[in-house]
Amino acid sequence: MLRFTILLTTLFFFCACTRTIGPRDLGTVLVPDPTDPQLPAYSETGLNTLGAYYNNMYWTSNNNGSGSIAVGYRADSIVVGLRGAPGIYEVKFLIPKHTIGRLEDLVFLNDSTFDLSNTDYKVKIDNELINVQSGSLNIKRCRKLVINTAVSGVIISGTFDLSGTRSNGPVTLRKGRFDLVVAKDDFVYGYWF
Repeated sequence: MLRFTILLTTLFFFCACTRTIGPRDLGTVLVPDPTDPQLPAYSETGLNTLGAYYNNMYWTSNNNGSGSIAVGYRADSIVVGLRGAPGIYEVKFLIPKHTIGRLEDLVFLNDSTFDLSNTDYKVKIDNELINVQSGSLNIKRCRKLVINTAVSGVIISGTFDLSGTRSNGPVTLRKGRFDLVVAKDDFVYGYWF
């Protein structure tokens, strides 16, 4: 009986200590920008940070230091949603005329620039459509995140800026940057604009 108890305890110990890590386990590393320390430095390593000036106020990662991303897709379009705090909760970019069906397909966005003043592209801030006069979304780096030999997510990093109007007046986003991990749970058919 003693051997059985020792065996069972040892087995339980090893099973309890083993788990698969995922993109959420990587956490957030907030490295301040050397020239503007209230914004995160631009990076391309999946630090889960984002930041920008929103109407000359800082908009950065959530209070716990973590920014988040959701990517939605349909037959012919992609929506990239960036979430942070305070001031505005979410900025969504609609990228039309692109077809994807799997998380791994996002890597085709690597080194892409989208002219947000083109009326085919749309931007919402907290679900309010922005009339963009000028601006761009630059996805500078988009690559697979492989953990334990399996694709666990996609690291998507880039910059954005825009000026336009919304119902309560002018809006500007300047010096925007993001370095976020799109996990499988963040890649959703039907998360939409």
